[in-house]
Amino acid sequence: MSMRYRVLLIVLLLAPALARAQRAESIHELESRRHSEVGSPSAGRADGGGESLEVDGERTEPSSQAVPLAPRAMPLAKRVFGWVPYWISSTQWARFDWSALTAIGYFSLEADSTGVARSVRGWPAPALRDSAHARGVKVILTVTSFGDPSNRALLSDAARRTRLVQTIVDSVVGGGGDGVNIDFEVVPGAQRDNLTAFMRELATTLRAEIPAAEISMAIPAVDWSSAFDAVALTADGVCDYLIMMGYDYHWRNSPTAGPVAPLAGENLNVTRSVDTWLATGMTPSKLLLGVPWYGYEWPTVDQERGSAVTGEGRAILYGDARTSAATYGRLFDEPTSTPWYRFTRRDAWYQGWYDDSLSLALKYRLVNDRGLGGIGIWALGYQGDAVDVWQGIHQAFDLPMAIADDGAAHAPHLAVDGASVTFTVAQGMRVRIELHDVLGRRVATIVDGDLGAGTHRASLPTEALRPGVYLVTGNTFAPATSLIVRR
Repeated sequence: MSMRYRVLLIVLLLAPALARAQRAESIHELESRRHSEVGSPSAGRADGGGESLEVDGERTEPSSQAVPLAPRAMPLAKRVFGWVPYWISSTQWARFDWSALTAIGYFSLEADSTGVARSVRGWPAPALRDSAHARGVKVILTVTSFGDPSNRALLSDAARRTRLVQTIVDSVVGGGGDGVNIDFEVVPGAQRDNLTAFMRELATTLRAEIPAAEISMAIPAVDWSSAFDAVALTADGVCDYLIMMGYDYHWRNSPTAGPVAPLAGENLNVTRSVDTWLATGMTPSKLLLGVPWYGYEWPTVDQERGSAVTGEGRAILYGDARTSAATYGRLFDEPTSTPWYRFTRRDAWYQGWYDDSLSLALKYRLVNDRGLGGIGIWALGYQGDAVDVWQGIHQAFDLPMAIADDGAAHAPHLAVDGASVTFTVAQGMRVRIELHDVLGRRVATIVDGDLGAGTHRASLPTEALRPGVYLVTGNTFAPATSLIVRR
């Protein structure tokens, strides 16, 4: 075979991977650029940075000095990190279930190729920061840098790396933050060692100022350029964890419509990505699975699953996607474990693919099965007024608890004339246990208060309940425990 044809064959074989690697922006970059272009107000300027914030009936007044990080009232078995983009309003913050979060990542300080902050986008957003701290949730500054040219210029120059390290440390310390999350996307493979060196320098410098600083990185689902050394990045106290962005498997410019985050069923999928990262030898508990609270809607050739598209997709938020699925008919794609819907408008077909409480629950099961450290969420505020996303987190990651009826355990628990909840608290903490019906509506609060260490028992008000199935949920156990009431 001639050299010319060998080269042609190699190009043809690599074409799919190269096209993927050079494709359009990730959802992080796409949304960041879009909101920058339309001039979305940053939280620190016009949308809550200096306002008081009311959550759960309590009002947090922002101050020049950060409210200290309070002990968590409701500990979780896993880390739950959620990005909060600067364009998310204070009205949406008020809908956060803080008990379902361990840390938020304020998105973002935008770094340029010289190591200077192009924009801080309202950081430190005092009302958001103080509200999170008051509820035991860490506030992490996310730092972004997008694109091969910018990352190459930044990481290849030691002086520029050091300049950015100092920019980040000054911003985190000055803003009363608890750590940093680095989101560098499209990093060239030649900068692999320099990226690790940058993270080591950042960890050393930041922890000299904040010894307990939480340091993490966003990493791609598929590391096309082999730029991220997962073992080195999580060794010797560099990163506490890495968040694999488990989405964008279908994207804005995809040639076909399909799942943003297929659990399985396609050549590239979430399960395969997780297993590939674990195969590097990294510690599973240092890997978090990033999950999407968004989807995409594309114009398509026809109604068939995975149809070719006729134009660019548009990102749809969790709350909007759920509404559209209810309007047009929710479908569930069994091979990929993801929901979707389809509809016509002006004689043209459209398909929307997204994640809902069921598909997310299946991803949380993967987290538990693989022993991962938890989840990351893109993005908080995208859920709208939906509460099922929060309930799903509690059901997957709350600490375990036992149900007892005259000393006997049942699964599900069977209550005839009465029942009680027995649970153990390892150390003094605030405990909240609720009873919900199968539609997710709270029908009773069983426990809500500070309890000391030890075993506790609380009665369930079965005499006031109609016959049926109920769920006992709380911050001291997982998953939710079924309760059947009969007469």
